[in-house]
Amino acid sequence: MSPLTRRHFCHQLATALGAALGGVGVSSAALPQQTVGPLRLLSAGRRLNDGGTTLLTAEFDGRHAEPTVRVFDADFRGHGVVQHPSDPSTLLMFARRPGFKALRVDLENGAVDSAFHLGKDRQAFGHGVFSADGKLLYSCEGEITSGRGLICVRETDGFTLLDEWDSGGIGPHELVWMPDDRTLAIANGGLLTRPESGREVLNLDTMASNLSYLDTDSGAVIETAPSPHPRASIRHLDVSKSGFVALGMQFQRLPKDHGEAAPLVARHRRGEGIRPLAIPDAVNAACDDYIGSVQISSTGQHAAFSSPRGDLVITADLKAGTFQGFHILHDVCGIGTIPQTDRFLLTNSQGQGRIIEGGDASEVADTRFHTPGLGWDNHVEIAPRAAASATV
Repeated sequence: MSPLTRRHFCHQLATALGAALGGVGVSSAALPQQTVGPLRLLSAGRRLNDGGTTLLTAEFDGRHAEPTVRVFDADFRGHGVVQHPSDPSTLLMFARRPGFKALRVDLENGAVDSAFHLGKDRQAFGHGVFSADGKLLYSCEGEITSGRGLICVRETDGFTLLDEWDSGGIGPHELVWMPDDRTLAIANGGLLTRPESGREVLNLDTMASNLSYLDTDSGAVIETAPSPHPRASIRHLDVSKSGFVALGMQFQRLPKDHGEAAPLVARHRRGEGIRPLAIPDAVNAACDDYIGSVQISSTGQHAAFSSPRGDLVITADLKAGTFQGFHILHDVCGIGTIPQTDRFLLTNSQGQGRIIEGGDASEVADTRFHTPGLGWDNHVEIAPRAAASATV
């Protein structure tokens, strides 16, 4: 089955799930309006008329159909965006795989410049985080010749490289702070790629993805949990205040895997193994082997997982490990956690946005928005206006 045909099939399957599962999470819910703003949205993006790449910021009050948007042109396609924790006017956008630099934006004066370029034999994988005090930046990178995954440490005045630590695997993609603000949880995708071969995976037969925990005081990996399937690449993650990690995976299917169910969403607690979440087979199949973003609600109760290939977002009870619902939106990928609620904000490549409940994925009434002429890329970061956020 060709990728196009497969996607069309999965979209039809996702649409049919509403009837099969009693309409859970598909139609809008007439729920009492709760305060969800004002919010600041941060994302890589693109101009729909010419495909130009950008960094987008939007001020959204939770009700207006069109947020106030600022557009900062970039000379590369971005991926993760991070806001400085003590200087909210400073943003960084990381180049997506394969990438070689980060862009800096000053929201006060509108200045756009290069934060840093990677050195020789290095490539970036699209995500980074600031330390809690904003003095250090940690980013996911890799050594091109060997494929070794790296966590690179830079000071944030001039972004001089201070150190490089082994990530614990190949292809580190996303990293997040654990609640102790000392340990980093790292999604090592296990996929060997090189700039000259684009997105082609060069080690499908030997790939080994894992979740690793790195102590930033010593620079050492202190715990590793292997992926639940040899070809399930752990790509995205988020962590709750209690230390639960939610994981989203992308299955690298080979002909011999035809018909095999792929684990795509999971959870982990340190000292245990990775546990796939109990998702209905039809919902799992509709995701088309691909999860593009993961977020945990502010309450820590629910996790949301997006599948742009399947045109849907899944919600699950993180503690119980059980499926809660799904929401259908074309090419949806960005998920943001709305502060002090159990809700998520969704964005897609056509500039559409919605807010859903963490529990059953039902849509919150009167909160849709649209950014005409602008599309949102894979991830959206949410911060209250005039407040800081330390992770992508």
